[in-house]
Amino acid sequence: MKIDAPKFIRRARAPTDSQQRGQVLPLGLVFLAICCAALLFMFSSGKLVDEKLTVTNAADAAAYSAGIVHARALNYEAYVNRAIIANELAIAQAVSMVSWMRYFEQAVANSGKVDDYVGGYAIFGAAGVATALTAIEVINEYISAWTGGQADLETVVNLVEYFNALAVVNIHAGAVIGLRASQLATDLAFSTGAPQVDLAREVARRSDASLDVELVPTSILGLAGFTKTYGRMGGGSEERARLADTVMRSRDRFTAERGFRHDGINLFFRQGRLVKRGGTDLVNFDEWQAVDTMAAHTRERTCGRFIKRWCSWEENSIAYAGRSQTALTGGGGGGQGSYGYSARDNPDTTSSALNDSVDLRSKGGLLWTGLSDNQDLRDLDADADHRVGISFFVSKPDNTSRTAGRNPNVRPTGQLAVFDSAAPGNRIASLSRAEVFFLRPADRPDGRRELASLYSPYWQARLVAPTMADRIYAATRQNNLALGL
Repeated sequence: MKIDAPKFIRRARAPTDSQQRGQVLPLGLVFLAICCAALLFMFSSGKLVDEKLTVTNAADAAAYSAGIVHARALNYEAYVNRAIIANELAIAQAVSMVSWMRYFEQAVANSGKVDDYVGGYAIFGAAGVATALTAIEVINEYISAWTGGQADLETVVNLVEYFNALAVVNIHAGAVIGLRASQLATDLAFSTGAPQVDLAREVARRSDASLDVELVPTSILGLAGFTKTYGRMGGGSEERARLADTVMRSRDRFTAERGFRHDGINLFFRQGRLVKRGGTDLVNFDEWQAVDTMAAHTRERTCGRFIKRWCSWEENSIAYAGRSQTALTGGGGGGQGSYGYSARDNPDTTSSALNDSVDLRSKGGLLWTGLSDNQDLRDLDADADHRVGISFFVSKPDNTSRTAGRNPNVRPTGQLAVFDSAAPGNRIASLSRAEVFFLRPADRPDGRRELASLYSPYWQARLVAPTMADRIYAATRQNNLALGL
């Protein structure tokens, strides 16, 4: 019998090959399961990190947006304060214009007196003044005769006076009322934090509609106590002194001081000078007072029995006028202004002007209520911390996170083992704080440091670290005070 060796060998090997087929498949399935579990864990962990980053970024965006809008509100209040000052000055300019024109009208009528003093006391520097007044008087008389008194200087001055009272004063007084109302409404709204919260929620929910945005309650105290009403609503008329001082220092040159002085030649037996003074002052918080005076001051060497000496200077009034604008109701500190040094240099003529002063309220200027109230920082100390913060707690339920399974059996160890595998309070949360501060974008030309106030619109916002009070509030919201430590 012949044995086929190759065939026999193939048959002998066949059972061995069939027994070894498929042995790697269980190992492959186990490895695949491990890879899937690792992939699932990595996906879930990545999504959790992504959810946390989304909440954190949303909290920062919400806080920064709220800080920006609050800084803009403070800047708006600063612009309103400046606008109030500008309108108050416009009223002062109207009173100044009427007073000066009334003085000018009288100076033209009394131009002959100027001629007498200029010639009699050798005040040659005032010769131009005398010539101009005389020429204007001649022209005025000619026009008056030609028009039958319908277009002379007095008629023009009357029209200017009524125009300033009815139009200029009332328009600017109405503007002040409107500006003050908008400033107060803005301050009251932003002191509660309501507009900031609305904007913060809108910004945060653009990232994730399921986010909850809460204003940390301690922020409300800082917002409410940062600014204050100065004026009658704030406690008394004297609280308007800061605004009054700012208004007075902001007057233009014509409103503050309008005048000239011409000295005569020092003759042996007589001396003279022509002094024009005028100005408009806020003599109390509820009255603008304008005075314009011109007087010739003379003295002669006629006093003394044996040796003649100089007599005292004698003030000779030539022209004067006074106009005021008072509030319908008002108080204030009272007193008298300097009126561009008129009270000092022409005291008698100034008294006459004040006695003959006319209130533009009697000409129709009825809307002015006195120097306005305004908003400013509560603490005006130069060394005070003029910053205000606003903090937000942003969170979402952890069961809304888009993870695979959302319950990986992963537990932190060591100092991180504060919770099990669940989020604190079952919420994914983040805490963020914005700070509003005052910073001038460029240095002052005089090199001095500008202090924070609501008169300069240089308020900005930035993100800062949450305070301890913020962290404690967040910890209580997540049911574990350990987070606040």
